[in-house]
Amino acid sequence: MSLKDKAVWLNGSDYIELDSVGSVLTTENNVLPIGETNEDMAVHLYDCTDEWFNSLSSEDLTNLFDFVEANNNMVEIIFNDWKTSIWGDWEEANNCYMNLETI
Repeated sequence: MSLKDKAVWLNGSDYIELDSVGSVLTTENNVLPIGETNEDMAVHLYDCTDEWFNSLSSEDLTNLFDFVEANNNMVEIIFNDWKTSIWGDWEEANNCYMNLETI
């Protein structure tokens, strides 16, 4: 499923659902529970715990990184270091190894 198929409209912000953790991620990198529309309940993506990231399914993990890259202007080197760190921790916690370069 493409990201365009998963994008919907919420209070003027596009978001993607991450079903495996019961959350949505907005283009502002805010994470909310699915169904929550109160932006005051949001947590910034960079403030999510390792446990939250490690609970993502492999599909949600790759969709998350694709969505963030497609919707945010960021310093590529810093983002890639963060992405590699999250990816490596996820692989170890889930004993599932995927090629980061393929996404």
